[in-house]
This record gives sequence, C-alpha cells and structure tokens, in this order.
Amino acid sequence: MRQEDKLLHLSVDTTPEAKGKETEAEPHPLMLALQEKLEAQGAEQEKIKEELKS
Repeated sequence: MRQEDKLLHLSVDTTPEAKGKETEAEPHPLMLALQEKLEAQGAEQEKIKEELKS
C-alpha cells in the first residue's frame, strides 16, 4: 500500500456508530492538510531528483 493510500485510509473519521463497520464519514480537515503537505513534499523531492540528474 502506497504512503498516500495509507494516509487517505487513516484520514477518514468514523462515527461511534460506524465503529466496526465499513461505513466512513468525511476525512478530518487536519489529515487532509497533512496529506496535501506530504504530496507537495514528494513533488518537490521529485523535482530535486530531476535537477540533480541534469
């Protein structure tokens, strides 16, 4: 499982009624912000790798 997939899975809040079920609520806003930050860091790392190859 990719890191982004793990984060997305972890970012989903479940309601007390949904515990133990496959029902998922909306992702928590802080987890979405963290996910965006990590994606931006990954893109920056790829950019640096490409620059180093040149």
